[in-house]
Amino acid sequence: MIGRFIGMCDADSYYVEVDGTGLCVVLNGSLGTVQATGTDHGVSLDATEAAKLRDIVQRSDGDGPDPATRVLLGYDGGWAGMVRVAALYGATPVTGSPVG
Repeated sequence: MIGRFIGMCDADSYYVEVDGTGLCVVLNGSLGTVQATGTDHGVSLDATEAAKLRDIVQRSDGDGPDPATRVLLGYDGGWAGMVRVAALYGATPVTGSPVG
C-alpha cells in the first residue's frame, strides 16, 4: 500500500499513512544524501547505503528529545519512502515502504 500525506498533526508535524498505519512525522530538512532504488514494493538501499543512512541518523539524533525510529527519503522534491531505523543495523540491504 502506498503511503500518503493527509495533513498536519500540529504546528510542526505532518500526518502520513504508510502501510495502513497513521504517523505524525516532523520534517526538519535534509540530513544527507544516500542512493536508493525504487521498486514496486518501496525503496531499496544496498548494505553500504544502509550503513551510510544509519550514520546520518546517529549524527542527527543528538538534536531532538526522542531518537528517530523512521526516516523519510525524499526524491526530486517529493517523498520516495520510509525506512525503519532498526533495519539499518545489519549488514544487509534494506527495503523501505513507499510514500506517495
